[in-house]
Amino acid sequence: MHDVLIIGGGLAGLSAATACSQYKLSTLVLSRSIGGGLRETPIVETLPGISPVHGPELAKKLADQAAALGVEFKETEITEVRTGFTLFNLTDHSGEKYKAKAIIIACGRPVQMLEVAGEEEFLGKGITTRPITDFGQLKDGIVAVHGSSEKAAMIALWLANSCARVHLISSQPRLNTTPITQDHLNRMLRIEQHLNLGIKRVSGTLDLESITPDKGPPIKVTGLVLSESGRAQLSFLKIPVQISDGITVDSEMKTSHKGIFACGDVLSNKQALPIETVSQAWRAAESAHKFVRGK
Repeated sequence: MHDVLIIGGGLAGLSAATACSQYKLSTLVLSRSIGGGLRETPIVETLPGISPVHGPELAKKLADQAAALGVEFKETEITEVRTGFTLFNLTDHSGEKYKAKAIIIACGRPVQMLEVAGEEEFLGKGITTRPITDFGQLKDGIVAVHGSSEKAAMIALWLANSCARVHLISSQPRLNTTPITQDHLNRMLRIEQHLNLGIKRVSGTLDLESITPDKGPPIKVTGLVLSESGRAQLSFLKIPVQISDGITVDSEMKTSHKGIFACGDVLSNKQALPIETVSQAWRAAESAHKFVRGK
């Protein structure tokens, strides 16, 4: 039994784990992948005192820091969260049970698929949600990045250093990036921005060859990176927690159920910048500390 179980091992989960250790809470991080979305994030910025850093490198540093402070980790998938008489009961995909006094949900969101003609056929044959893992297939080609977020912009900027051309495609009229990131995009000659543009079909023979937008001519590409966040996957919650797109919390990261806290992209708001995610994680840890210690 632990004081706190953290579901999710990305930036939010790892930051919450480090914070919990500072509050002397016995903590276990449960995640399908320790590092989470950071493992496919080429560049992370906006963290004070830290120069732009490769996502996997940051994930390792955060995990190592938390482990040195006594945090435990296990790569698994949680399938059930239920409440007991005094403790929370969790079950993973293998049937293993876990107990805790408090829970922090930081499982983020999966990448949103396009759900258009040709997508399933070319997934893994030019279409990917993993730009770092599949970098070898993207390098030197003409690549499109689909998304509106800071992460999408960072993927585009990173790929522009090694690809012939990058098309950043957003269905929104403007990108949700910081002004300085937008300046970087505007100055990068290899990046072409397509705003307020949808994708209705992807085509090719053996591999991806083109994208057909909802207006204008087809765009020839050799790769397509999907980066837009989809809906939070919360079917494992078997107890009532207020959800509206994502989990609803107050300013202290408390959910509608006592003892359950949440932070990061799983929340019911726009995708947060890294510094905002870290702040949320520390507030969640502080609230968990007060709950566990009865303060």
